[in-house]
Amino acid sequence: MAGWIEQLAGALVIVCALLDIFLTVLYAKIGAHGASRAGAGIISLRVARAVWWLFRHLSSRLPFKRDAVWSFCGAVTVVCLVLVWSTLLAVGAALMLHPALGEGVRSSSSPHVHDFLSALYVGGSSLSIASSSDFYPQTGFYRLLYLVNALIGTASISVTITYVMQIYNAVQQRNALGLSICMITKGTADPAVLLAGLGPQGRFDSGYTIVANLAAQLAAIKEAHHLYPLLFFYRPYHPASSIPQIAFIALDTVTLLRSALDDGQYRWLKESAAVENLGGMALLLARTLEGTFLTGDATDTRDAPAQAGQHDAWRASYRAALRQLEQAGIGLRADQDAGAQEYARMRQAWHPYVERLARYMDYDMAVIDVRK
Repeated sequence: MAGWIEQLAGALVIVCALLDIFLTVLYAKIGAHGASRAGAGIISLRVARAVWWLFRHLSSRLPFKRDAVWSFCGAVTVVCLVLVWSTLLAVGAALMLHPALGEGVRSSSSPHVHDFLSALYVGGSSLSIASSSDFYPQTGFYRLLYLVNALIGTASISVTITYVMQIYNAVQQRNALGLSICMITKGTADPAVLLAGLGPQGRFDSGYTIVANLAAQLAAIKEAHHLYPLLFFYRPYHPASSIPQIAFIALDTVTLLRSALDDGQYRWLKESAAVENLGGMALLLARTLEGTFLTGDATDTRDAPAQAGQHDAWRASYRAALRQLEQAGIGLRADQDAGAQEYARMRQAWHPYVERLARYMDYDMAVIDVRK
C-alpha cells in the first residue's frame, strides 16, 4: 500500500513539473481588454522572484558594482529554473521506481539495492533514452514506465533548449531597439531630442516612417516579453536597453508630440495610426508587468495623484523640451500654458507605470528621465 502512495506522489511531482514547463514555455495567457498577462508558470515565477530577491540583496551590498551584479540575474534565473525542472522530474521518477527496486527494476551488479539514493540515480537515468544505468526493468509495466520517462525527459530538454534560445534572441532584439533609440536621441536619452530629429525644420515626412518602424519593433518586444516572461529578469547593464527607459522615451515622445506641436500643421501626425501605435505599445509593454511580477513588491501607484510639485516639474520639463523643438524649426502651439497642462495630464496617465517599473528594476528615475 505504501508503495502505491509513493508512486502516486511521484506521478504528481512529474505532472507539476510538466505543467509548469507547459505554462512557462508553451502557454501564452491573454488578460482582460486584450492586455497580455505574462508569467503563467506556477513554479517558474516563484523561482524567478526568489533569484530576483537574492540579486536585489546582493546589489544593495555592492552599490559600486550594482549594474554588474544585476547583469547576471537573467542567466542565473534560467539556470536555476532548468535545475528545478530537472530535479523535480528526477525526484518524481525516483518516487515511482523506488518501490520496485529489487523486483520490478533490478541491477545486474547489485540486485538487492533498495535505498532512495539509488532510486534517484535510476529515476534520473530513466529520463534519457540513452540511459547509462545498469538497472533494468523486469516487467512490462516498468518497461513502459521507462519508455514514458525517456520521452518526457527528451521532450522537456528539447523544449527547454528552444525556449532558452528564443529568450536570447529576444534579448538581442530588445538591446537592438534600445541602441537604435539611443542613437536617434544622439546618446542623450531625451525624448525632445528624438522628436526634434524626427522633424528637422518642421518636416516629419521621413519621421513618420521612423515612428511606424519603432512602433513595430515595440510590438515585437512587447510580445516577446509576453511569450518569454523571464525576459523581465534580464536587467541590462546599461539603462538604454532597459524596458523602463525604452517605454519612457516612447511615451514621452508621443505626449510631447500631441501636446506641443501646432494643430494646424501637424494634426495629420497627431492623429496618425503610427503615433497611436507607438504610445499604445509602449504603455502595454510597461503594463505587462502589472499584476504579475509586482504583486506585493511595491505600492500600487496607478490611481495615486501626482505628488506635490510633480506637475510643476513636468511643466518645467515641458518648457525645456519646447526650447529644443523651437530650435529644430518645428511649429509649436500658440498657447504654451494650455500645452503644459495637457502634457501634465497626459503624463499622469502613464508615468506611474514607468516609475513603478523603474523602481522595481532598481533604476533611478533621474537616469530614466534625463530632464527631471
